[in-house]
Amino acid sequence: MEATMNAPPAVTLPGNAPVGVPTEPPADGAPAPAKKKRVAKPRDLSDYTLGERNAVGLLVSVPADFNPKLHKPLGAKAFADSAVFFDFKAGLARKTAERYEKLASQARQLGGVGAAEAKKAKKLLNFMEQYKALEAELAAKGIDIKSLANTGS
Repeated sequence: MEATMNAPPAVTLPGNAPVGVPTEPPADGAPAPAKKKRVAKPRDLSDYTLGERNAVGLLVSVPADFNPKLHKPLGAKAFADSAVFFDFKAGLARKTAERYEKLASQARQLGGVGAAEAKKAKKLLNFMEQYKALEAELAAKGIDIKSLANTGS
């Protein structure tokens, strides 16, 4: 058997040359159009107002009010010093780790709960966390939670 027998057949797609077959230059003898090269553009951070900046416009400290859901992503080139960038990335990693620790804790608490009940159980756990936070906040203000619970019924 020849090696060419195992080659995939050329497939013609609508409006395109067959796949796997090199295209030929136009018939009139003109050279084929050159492909455009993509040039990396430097990020424009002029509209990004968070954080303290140096004379060049690079961040010299981690922006305190940075929110990855609202703001443009910050890369290493946005910072004047790589140490500040790595502090920034470490902070994001800590937040992610805390979120995963919370999910692991919930999974341990739920144990062998089935999938249908797991959603309701997670909702209950979230409500319990919110209740504890509100209870602590009200206790700090001097409001007795137990007396409120007795007056409600």
